[in-house]
Amino acid sequence: MTNQSCNNEKISEINNHIDLFRILLRIHLGTAKVVLEYRNLHQQAVKPPLNWFIPRYFTVGEVVVMFRA
Repeated sequence: MTNQSCNNEKISEINNHIDLFRILLRIHLGTAKVVLEYRNLHQQAVKPPLNWFIPRYFTVGEVVVMFRA
């Protein structure tokens, strides 16, 4: 796989996650605070405050969606 096709695949995957984020945002709008955080693959997992929960870690590693009720 070339670097370019690998990058395109990564971008496509991130775009899919952002689409999912938009859907989740619509579902939770008004009832939850949504934080979208981009992070480096090599950084440690985000440790949210105790009153936060993370329903899903995205497999790509760059996007974390946290909901606060």
